[in-house]
Amino acid sequence: MQSENAIIVKDLFKKFALESVLPKDAHGKSVRHRKKEDRIVLDCISFEVKKGETVGILGRNGSGKSTILKILTKVMSPDSGEVIINGKVASILELGMGFHPDFSGRENIYTKGAIYGFSEKEIDALVPKIAQFAELGDHLDDPVRIYSSGMYARLAFAIAIHVECDIIIVDEILSVGDVGFKSKCTAAFKKMKSQGKTILLASHSMDTIKNMCDRAIWIDGGKVRECGESDIVCYHFKKDLTESIETLKELAKTGDIVAQNDLGIIYRDGTRVPENLSEALKWFKKSAKENFAPAQVNLGEMYLFGWGTEIDREAAKYWFQQAAEEGNIDAQMHLAELISEDEGFKEDWQETIELVKNLAERDNLRAQATYADILYRGIGIPRDRKTSLEWFLKAAKNGDVNSQLHLGYMYRDGLGIEKNPNDAVEWFTRAAENNNMRARLELAAMFRKGIGVERDLTHSLKWYRRAAETGDANAMYQTAIMYRDGIGTSPDKREATKWFDLFAKQTRLRVQQNIADICRWDMCTETSVAYRLYTNAAADGSHLAMHTAAMFSREGIGVKHDLNKAVELFQLAAEREHLGAQIEIGLMLMKGIGGRKDVEKAFVWMKKAADAGNHTARNHLGVMYRDGIGTEVSETEAKRYFKMAAEQGNKEALTNLLKLNNGVSP
Repeated sequence: MQSENAIIVKDLFKKFALESVLPKDAHGKSVRHRKKEDRIVLDCISFEVKKGETVGILGRNGSGKSTILKILTKVMSPDSGEVIINGKVASILELGMGFHPDFSGRENIYTKGAIYGFSEKEIDALVPKIAQFAELGDHLDDPVRIYSSGMYARLAFAIAIHVECDIIIVDEILSVGDVGFKSKCTAAFKKMKSQGKTILLASHSMDTIKNMCDRAIWIDGGKVRECGESDIVCYHFKKDLTESIETLKELAKTGDIVAQNDLGIIYRDGTRVPENLSEALKWFKKSAKENFAPAQVNLGEMYLFGWGTEIDREAAKYWFQQAAEEGNIDAQMHLAELISEDEGFKEDWQETIELVKNLAERDNLRAQATYADILYRGIGIPRDRKTSLEWFLKAAKNGDVNSQLHLGYMYRDGLGIEKNPNDAVEWFTRAAENNNMRARLELAAMFRKGIGVERDLTHSLKWYRRAAETGDANAMYQTAIMYRDGIGTSPDKREATKWFDLFAKQTRLRVQQNIADICRWDMCTETSVAYRLYTNAAADGSHLAMHTAAMFSREGIGVKHDLNKAVELFQLAAEREHLGAQIEIGLMLMKGIGGRKDVEKAFVWMKKAADAGNHTARNHLGVMYRDGIGTEVSETEAKRYFKMAAEQGNKEALTNLLKLNNGVSP
């Protein structure tokens, strides 16, 4: 076991003796005795890093990250505990650590090289490579005391990556330097990883840890809070930061621009704290002045609508302009409206909004979803996410699938309401069951990473597979991986191979489908060629091709009439949740076309398509409820489905609804 690990840390304990700085009297003497106390920095920390792994350490300032690295590199000794290192170590800790300030960059290369055990001849061979990577030019022979922090970083990193080592330990090296240098660092890390080197990296950047590390260790208050897959640990760390008001305040006070903006939103919306527009304005200003575009938009809206301050269109315009230059779409829209002088348009828009609001209040489903979206995004009126939530709820309960998806996001991310993972899962599940691909993928990711819910890999696989079955290529790949590695299920080579095969065919299938469509409508090409291409794509798993080939078989296009074949293909496509196929198979089963009549199954397929939002299916389902086809007669349900279909523009449904309301027989 020990031979598999590059680093083993057992029960590491470290405390520092602190001495309080006390007030002094007029003569410069302390008015009280100095207070001495011990602060525990590491409290029995234990973890292991396998050979060839890249592991990130994250935590708030003062959590003990840097202390761990200093102990591992023998810069500092623990009070107790054990560290086992299997391999030669190179490290980059504090910028310039180990550099002599009066030596030149070149001289420091020789000094560091000697410390690492290189001969002068070996260092001679390394100097040109280090100099080229560090990009110091003529400054290589200047004393390092005049170097900028970026120059220090480039030199330290260049030396470390050219040292022959098994393990590299790095502390926040990617927090300095320009974009080009950071890209070089990332590329160098990837190269070292491919060479089988072990990397231990401490960073405040969750993006760095998620993108570069296999695992992450979250240190909190001198203890290991969590250790696991990097994206999951980073999510839980971020969740802890954003959901704790005290932590958020602490981060905001240290200058964290994202925390400042988040705190402003919390005070503005009154979530988890009483609404306080003055505090919101204060934190938005701090973040906006550091060029954080979302905060600039929020601050601009405060000035535009007079929230916590006087209405100031010029100040609003200024902040929208700053964010617009960074490509922020919301800012660009606000700016365009401010610059526009068309008062007639604005007046018409207010009347339009009032109209859609009135329709929403009269239970018009599309109006409810539209009005909710207007309020949510602040289209021509002040943004009001609390009220938008109420309208999304009405639309979602009335069967609008997009509103169900939107509610999932709002409850999951705390948009206009307290975060509520249970409600998020409920609404995502409703949308997912109604054939919404995005909702299925969100559920799969939530259960895989433990985002707001207990991690459940079985549920994750279920939703990835449901998304894969309806044609999502990324879900196919993830499903294959999970079956291959036994994630959320027992390892199943057969299923893994099946999904890898389907994933591999996706690009070819899209092209094949496109060529079939071209042949279908080309006047010089026989339709039999198109049919052959569709059936080939259908055999490879394309539900779109299954549906089209079924239509060809039913109508005798390019092939003889074959209703049995049509039913078979429609059934396959319907099972892959193709809405058009669900409607067609429902109608064929209802009328007994191409096989035996089965009105109960017809009802099941029609309801699936109707609940997924298809207006044609909703009209047919209304007929089935009205006439008791495959179900009990229900005038209430018939009216409900006719109404939803009519609001989506289905003329036949409108006629059916009017007749039902007037007591006219069909």
